[in-house]
Amino acid sequence: MSFWYEAYYGGKMFLKVKELHQKYGPIVRITPDEVHVDDPSAVEQVYPTLGRKTDKPAWLDARTGVPGSTFSTVHHDQHRQRRSAISPFFSPASVHRLEHILKENLGKMLARLDRHSRAGDIVQIHYVFKALASDLITFYCFDQSMNHLDASEYGRGDMDASDKLFFLTHIGKVLPWVMNVYAHAPGWIIRVLLPDVYEQRKRRDWWSNAVTEIKTSPDPQRIKRTIFEGLLNSKLPESDKTDLRLASEAQLVVFAGEGTTAWTMHAALFHILTHPKVYTRLKTELATLSPTADGIPSLNEVESLPYLAAIVQETVRIHPGVMSRQIRVSPDVPILYKNQTTGKEYSIPPGSVHSMSPYDTHMNAEYFENPYEFVPERWIENPTLSKYFIGFSRGSRNCVGISLARREVAITLATLLLKYDLYSGQDGPTMEVHDTYRTRDLDPHFEFIQPFPARGSRGVQIKFRA
Repeated sequence: MSFWYEAYYGGKMFLKVKELHQKYGPIVRITPDEVHVDDPSAVEQVYPTLGRKTDKPAWLDARTGVPGSTFSTVHHDQHRQRRSAISPFFSPASVHRLEHILKENLGKMLARLDRHSRAGDIVQIHYVFKALASDLITFYCFDQSMNHLDASEYGRGDMDASDKLFFLTHIGKVLPWVMNVYAHAPGWIIRVLLPDVYEQRKRRDWWSNAVTEIKTSPDPQRIKRTIFEGLLNSKLPESDKTDLRLASEAQLVVFAGEGTTAWTMHAALFHILTHPKVYTRLKTELATLSPTADGIPSLNEVESLPYLAAIVQETVRIHPGVMSRQIRVSPDVPILYKNQTTGKEYSIPPGSVHSMSPYDTHMNAEYFENPYEFVPERWIENPTLSKYFIGFSRGSRNCVGISLARREVAITLATLLLKYDLYSGQDGPTMEVHDTYRTRDLDPHFEFIQPFPARGSRGVQIKFRA
């Protein structure tokens, strides 16, 4: 198979990979240098937590447009150093210290939704959640945000521009100059050569300027309030503290904390409102929370709700915010895999690129009964299923922001469901799903790192009433 396969199939490559597995079995070479495994039993071998170095292929830099970021760092030891500089900022304790920022932004969201409710508006809720997630993560990173929650249409133009950059990711692997132009060329050249991503490049420049502001600020507390405290005051070499690398790190963190989180929020809300038993059980659980003046629960209370946590987990299982293959290289030892059906054993040699896909793994009926069905209870009744869950990746290169993501999604859903009831003809603040179909508006039709629905989809739409 050719390296060009991915560019040829574009966002449909994930369907071609599934087709190859159906024809040839659970382990398939999908490019000249990449082996893909479609078997949940292989998760712990492919993504070890301890005891083995894990690299990534160099071409990930070209694909993602974030050169030098922690995500695309090739070598295991360098990745460990870079990750250690930012991971404390995403610890549960750090997330709790910034709870006031989260609540402030949730308050803004509720105020906007209140206006929609009084007008009886139908809202594309994905843009609301993207604005919320964007304002939170940018403030988290830079001590200032782009204020999308205050913007007309929730900064829709910026969000659409980000999506257009993702559409280039499959081309970036085989034509790396495309992402190099995006990352390095002056803005006017971007406007001429890559006009679709010009607005996104302006966002990236805003992030870059914010990093420079922080670095040169005479206020030492300014740095301490941002993710860059760990980077700038770390023992990383000076080459890891350049403006370009810090801008790449910032872009990575914003993208990871923006679209993926919003995708989980809007998918979860859809399932809650279209599954009456799930809705009723969640409302009963939320009724145990202490009332608050602003209607926003505390993180401590939200973290104590097992059914809400199961809803978040089940949402990420069915609708992972990152759908692309989770690609790894074992530099020193082979990856051993045994086909559970035939008993045949395989050895993937050291230095070989290998991968698994979260969506395929989570849709395996042998491990997840009725995998297409939304069943949060499965995580409470059978917690061992977590062994096969890779929605936030696994191993030493798993998602560094998992603590923030889970808490942000949970508190947002709790806040909405505390204020709004499911509409069934009654008065008062309510919401209901409007003209939204899972097969068209939520199920993946394209994969450009993140999942995308069918062309022409308006996403999940919610009608609000006061």
